[in-house]
Amino acid sequence: MIGLSRRVRERAAQQFRLRPWRPNPRTLREFGSYLLWQLPSWVTLALVLIWLSGAIPFDGWIAVAVLSLFVIKDVLLFPALGAAFRRPSHGPWPIGKQARAVEPLEPSGYVRVDGELWKAEALRPGARIPAGTTVVVRAAHGLLLLVEQDGRIAADTR
Repeated sequence: MIGLSRRVRERAAQQFRLRPWRPNPRTLREFGSYLLWQLPSWVTLALVLIWLSGAIPFDGWIAVAVLSLFVIKDVLLFPALGAAFRRPSHGPWPIGKQARAVEPLEPSGYVRVDGELWKAEALRPGARIPAGTTVVVRAAHGLLLLVEQDGRIAADTR
């Protein structure tokens, strides 16, 4: 590496140094769950290959190779599909979190909580909450959030 300082060479070597892989128990659980979901398709493919070997004569190594490629494909797809097997970290509903009304809630409308858009309704029947108001999520019915105007903000605007 002509022309590079010793410091730059050391930093590059440190950045690309291989570190030992330590499995994360949470990721291992997700991977195990993913493999269990793939198991029925592997068994089905094996049964089809066994049936085909009786109908069409071919070497056994071909069936093993096809099944192996199928399993390898599923293992390689885990990083892309693994998110479907993760549990939400905060639970499904943002109870107790602050949100901002995207449109007037009269009686229902939409609020934005942590960047997500949710259908919401005022906790007190007949209450009107204007757009742009900060609200607090108090409860949920299915995917409908029940919100009320944030008391701290309301007290500051009087």
